[in-house]
Amino acid sequence: MYILPQLDVKRLGYDQIGYKRLAVEISNHCRGKCWWCTAPRNDSRLRSVDELMDELSQHAHEFDSIHFMDNDLGVYPDRFLALCERLAASSLRAVPKLAKMCVVSVSPPLISAAVEAGFRIFSLGVESFNQNILDFLSKNISTAQICEVLDTLLVNGIKPGINLIMFSTPETIDSLNQTLDMALEYAQHGAYLNATGRLYVSMITSQRVLRRFRHLTHFETVYFPGMSRPLELPEYIIVEDVSTRRIQEFALARRRELEGQLGASVGEDVFSVPVRSLLLCGAIAEVLGRMDLAKLAGEIVEVTLKKEQDGQIL
Repeated sequence: MYILPQLDVKRLGYDQIGYKRLAVEISNHCRGKCWWCTAPRNDSRLRSVDELMDELSQHAHEFDSIHFMDNDLGVYPDRFLALCERLAASSLRAVPKLAKMCVVSVSPPLISAAVEAGFRIFSLGVESFNQNILDFLSKNISTAQICEVLDTLLVNGIKPGINLIMFSTPETIDSLNQTLDMALEYAQHGAYLNATGRLYVSMITSQRVLRRFRHLTHFETVYFPGMSRPLELPEYIIVEDVSTRRIQEFALARRRELEGQLGASVGEDVFSVPVRSLLLCGAIAEVLGRMDLAKLAGEIVEVTLKKEQDGQIL
């Protein structure tokens, strides 16, 4: 358990639930089998609900929100339900909470328990709304299942955090359009986006995977004085289709321009995760010639900035 750095900002990021945030973890295990992810496949530490509740109660005066840092807080459903029952019956019920979860871990009983326990945000590894991309990323879930979970969360008052990987290796114009349409639709209804413009990997990623995609992997060269030769560190896997790769280059450049324009208009040059993600979606839409969608992304940015200014999530 540790207190995250206190936020001293004018606006509360729409992916945050407090300024003085307590970070806790029950388990670092994840049920997902995503080959590109570095989350542990086996549980190296697992805490009891009693231990966690004792710790939370002792430090309740030190924080205004709780961020569960587990890779998948719902990986052990019985333990999560027991935790929610204890939280709901305690003085901590009113403290807003955030959790990260695999989409496949989320179920109606789990959502109901989370509502009673005071959870406000579920951050989910959606990655894409295109089935081909989901299969490539080994998500083992359908787009229909993803939408069902997102819809149920919204109906029950829990805000979904939709993590997206734009421009993964098999990305096409069709898959980009499909993901943009769905992502902005959910953003309109209260979800927040966390979109990255590349499929990032690292030295921790499976060496078998890195060998498989070596011809498509971008490496960062690192050299320090005294080294016999520079290190090549894997950074991200590029898009296979050349035309889609060009769209990626233009979109990332356009997002930088949009950030500069927005910073000049609101007097800031640092934006929350949802705002940067919406700017990326808007930039991609522009490059694709979908100006209606780019306009929609801009409108959601304005709404999001207003909500952040008001600290509305609290």
